Amino acid sequence: MSKRLLPLVPDGLSVLQVLSDPDSLTIVTTPQPMPAACPVCQRPSRRRHGVYERILTDLPWQGRPVRLRVRVRRFRCTNPACERRTFSVPLPTVAAAYAHRSRRLGEVQGHLGLAGTVAVT
Repeated sequence: MSKRLLPLVPDGLSVLQVLSDPDSLTIVTTPQPMPAACPVCQRPSRRRHGVYERILTDLPWQGRPVRLRVRVRRFRCTNPACERRTFSVPLPTVAAAYAHRSRRLGEVQGHLGLAGTVAVT
């Protein structure tokens, strides 16, 4: 991978593939391995349930929009008393739960929005 592309990848993600076309850039990633624990009962689990893909809008690169395709692992909770049957590995440094944009894109958009309101008043 080009060293110029490395800043495109948020911390905590490993790059699997970079897909480029003239209008956009898609980076296929996976979270770096970390222990998986149920968010309800905190019991660690190694029982894989599957994988799903989240698509996040990220900061543009050289004027082209960037999308992150994050392959997130799902696990089964092994605690029979727990109400949660499956859970996914969280992406706290990359995106909030159910978000469609990266945290860093949200921060930049927030700063731009605040700068626009300050300049108008």
